[in-house]
Amino acid sequence: MTRRAQRTAFALLLAFGLLPLRGTEALAFSGDALLKRCADPGSEAQSAYCEGYLESLLAAGHTEMIYLRSGCSTSKCRVDTSDEGRGQLSGKEWCLPEDVTSSALLARLMATLSADLVGRQAPAPLVVAEFLSDAWPCRE
Repeated sequence: MTRRAQRTAFALLLAFGLLPLRGTEALAFSGDALLKRCADPGSEAQSAYCEGYLESLLAAGHTEMIYLRSGCSTSKCRVDTSDEGRGQLSGKEWCLPEDVTSSALLARLMATLSADLVGRQAPAPLVVAEFLSDAWPCRE
């Protein structure tokens, strides 16, 4: 399975995993809530949810970076998508090495969130983007 297919599958898992969250709970999903849900997943399904959540944010960040870099605002534009490990969300940019797995990424994120009592109160996508940009900054 290609990395793109894996990301798509994980994004679908994420979408269905968030369905039980309603209203403001879904909007207020914080880094702390992510830590509580994913620090000790307990089951294969929960582990897939947590890895899928991260993979979907990586995919969203990669897509945002591609379209911001190209200056294009529609999905019909032709853009270079070869730089798979690179992404950007909310102004935070990262460059993941090819050998980083979802499970290793999740373990490192959980360790970071466990140690950071203040930063994890922000919305989970912002917390993850900050983590990624700190852990794997782009070198240009």
